[in-house]
Amino acid sequence: MRLVSVKRLSKMIFFTAVDDLRQASEDAGAGHLGETGFGSALFYTYICIDKDLLVENLGGDEALANQTLRAFTEAAFKVSPTGKQNSFASRAYASWGDGRKRYRTTALSGGGFL
Repeated sequence: MRLVSVKRLSKMIFFTAVDDLRQASEDAGAGHLGETGFGSALFYTYICIDKDLLVENLGGDEALANQTLRAFTEAAFKVSPTGKQNSFASRAYASWGDGRKRYRTTALSGGGFL
């Protein structure tokens, strides 16, 4: 699975953190000062599965292969990059998907998204 984005970081965010364990007699400054980049890019994902090979690897169990593909497809629609999920509350699911059945491998190196 590959995730590709075509948008640069949109802004830098300055932040501070407070040290709650400091005593009043100590320096009252921030516990940490920093900045981080924020991006709201649209991520394109593509997945290529050889179903015949999957069935073969599962000992010829077609039903198990179909169950596996359903579970994998659902997971693929619910996964998103995990960086900064807590900082930016990023828990986005896919809002659109497209599936294609082909009889030969499609070469996708990501260049089509750039």
